Amino acid sequence: MSSASFPEVSQVVSQVGRPDDGSDASGFYNTEFFVDLLPRSKWRPQFRTKDELIAAMDKALGQFAGVDWNFSQPISDNVEEAVSGVKGELAVKLFGSDLKILEAKANAFRM
Repeated sequence: MSSASFPEVSQVVSQVGRPDDGSDASGFYNTEFFVDLLPRSKWRPQFRTKDELIAAMDKALGQFAGVDWNFSQPISDNVEEAVSGVKGELAVKLFGSDLKILEAKANAFRM
């Protein structure tokens, strides 16, 4: 996929690894790409919504085997992580004094 494949993109910045302060649960292998888009008025007519553009990008990036792509809004992700204390959109927090019961309840939530 070349940069000409998606002229809706103005620039791409990447971040490899995780912060040194331990504030991110990701491993050293984590790579994030921040993709800046041009204003919607400058997109090609075939993409009426951001979801359509993301679907096309996801399909084009599907050629990279073993890579999981996640498209999201960085600010939204950071707020969700700060509120929940974990990386992800869905989190369950368990409180209690009996570690065995907490572990059993936590295992019940695993997917």
